[in-house]
Amino acid sequence: MKATGIVRKVNDLGKIAIPIELRRPMGINIKDDMEIYVDEDNIILKKYEPVCLFCGNTKNLKHSGNRIVCTDCINRLVKE
Repeated sequence: MKATGIVRKVNDLGKIAIPIELRRPMGINIKDDMEIYVDEDNIILKKYEPVCLFCGNTKNLKHSGNRIVCTDCINRLVKE
């Protein structure tokens, strides 16, 4: 892990602001969804990127209810 030298306090609501100097290079914009992971004693934030339920593809995604499926898998399912 790379140290940034940036320290932020947790506010009364349990929130921490991610500085723009970190968000810009990571392509994180206001209102973007973030995934939160725990690895031993570390909290890891990652920009959420939806993936196909079946193959893990990140391109040409369609929403079906609360599921996400790529067009390739949809076409494969229709053929079956």
